[in-house]
Amino acid sequence: MTKIVNFGRWAVALLACAMAAESVWAIFHNTVSMSHADGVSSRIPNANFLFLVLAFVSALCAWGIFKWRSWGYVLALGISGFELFVGVEAAIVGDTNVLFPLAPLLVVVWLLLPTVRVAYWRRTAG
Repeated sequence: MTKIVNFGRWAVALLACAMAAESVWAIFHNTVSMSHADGVSSRIPNANFLFLVLAFVSALCAWGIFKWRSWGYVLALGISGFELFVGVEAAIVGDTNVLFPLAPLLVVVWLLLPTVRVAYWRRTAG
């Protein structure tokens, strides 16, 4: 296994953990905001549920990437592909910095490297 495969695995797993932590923080922030607001919007519990799902999927992705599971590879590819799409769309409309899609782009490029694909799918076949 090359250094880029092993280093990338740690980087992608840490990014997925950061996404999970950010989602949990968003739930906490929404809950605190609800306690300070006069009226409670019906959208906040729905948003909290979506953040909870994102936190669970991101944590599962991090675990799968860290443990060399093929389903972790698929989750990481799906999440990063979606983030890349959203980041490019946001950059096109001028809603964010052009560097926003850089992290998901690097993750997708790393996941599509032949040595990375072999490392994840060889463990499934064996």
